[in-house]
Amino acid sequence: MLLHLSFPRKMLMRLAFPRKRESILLFFIIASLAGCASGGAAPESRSATTTRGEVEPPWNIKTREHIDLWFHAFAMLHQDTSKVPFFRGGYRAELTALRMQRNITTRLDENRTRLVDRLGTNQALINSQFLAIYFANWSEMKQFMDMFTRVEGDPERASNISVQRAIAIISRYFPSAADRDWARLFMQSVDDEYERFYHAHWLAEEGRRKPVLAAIDTLWRNTYYPRFKRYLDGSQQRNGDLILSLPLDGEGRLLPGTVSSPGSSYSYLAINYPDTSAKVVEAIFVFAHEVSGRVVNVAVSDHTTPAEARSGLSERYESDGLVVGGYFLIKRVAPELAEDYARYYLRSARVSTQDSDAESALMAAFPLPQLIRESIVRQINIVLGGI
Repeated sequence: MLLHLSFPRKMLMRLAFPRKRESILLFFIIASLAGCASGGAAPESRSATTTRGEVEPPWNIKTREHIDLWFHAFAMLHQDTSKVPFFRGGYRAELTALRMQRNITTRLDENRTRLVDRLGTNQALINSQFLAIYFANWSEMKQFMDMFTRVEGDPERASNISVQRAIAIISRYFPSAADRDWARLFMQSVDDEYERFYHAHWLAEEGRRKPVLAAIDTLWRNTYYPRFKRYLDGSQQRNGDLILSLPLDGEGRLLPGTVSSPGSSYSYLAINYPDTSAKVVEAIFVFAHEVSGRVVNVAVSDHTTPAEARSGLSERYESDGLVVGGYFLIKRVAPELAEDYARYYLRSARVSTQDSDAESALMAAFPLPQLIRESIVRQINIVLGGI
């Protein structure tokens, strides 16, 4: 799932690699502001070195509490009916039961009706779940969202040009007074959820999943990053943070990097966080699904008309195309995973497979015109061939 700031017809659209660059501009504005405001610094687009002196892959495995918190709040509100769910199946029921066991009620519960009603009125608000990826931590996110609220979304009321630009872009998530009111109420509700419940829950889960995190990191570093490297280099996705997120399922959240010169991109990708070491390969599936976006976008753009784009058909092709693109990418770089990848997304889409051929079932569940499907395969082959 890829960020695009010009809001379309329905919830959380799936446009591969935005045609506009405001989203990336916003990241660098906020990153530079954060350095001034809190002593932090913008992420560096280079590999880190371990204590053993090893050079880590340019895509580094990480976890981020505030990103999980933000996604958690949306998962507790959002009525998910998409083919590939935005959030892990049963997540809301599981977390609701846990909070009830602990007799915890927060402002997220108290304000639920108002928050859900506005989401129903303006479904584009679901896109604001991407905002957390821009920030280093929850304290920083609150600081900048409070700044946005205080100036009522008006960039001219901000103190300097950098803040003005940031507010102008954030305003595209919350363009109206009603949307800004929703944002203010949502922030207050999420902050209370964090203090009363989520912080302790997240720390406990992080502790429980330490072996899973270590297993994913080892699998990625030693086996699958080397397999994906040629594709990542060839598709100008050389560097990034790979953020494991507790609420997510088969839909990742990708903030693609700018490409000002070869090798200069740095992306931020939140993906699913498997709950046991036996399932760690599922994180590789979602990574493949998301990074296939660049070739899927080319294939869909080349084989759809402006009328199909206006009707929303191109968007559906892009959505199904990411599942298909991820499959064909996996089939090329890690063929031993192809069948399991297909069955993972078939389960995610609630499609019964039983003894059926996995590839055929996947193509039927995520149908694409033959020209688009063939173009996706061709684009992947071109990238891997270094053309």
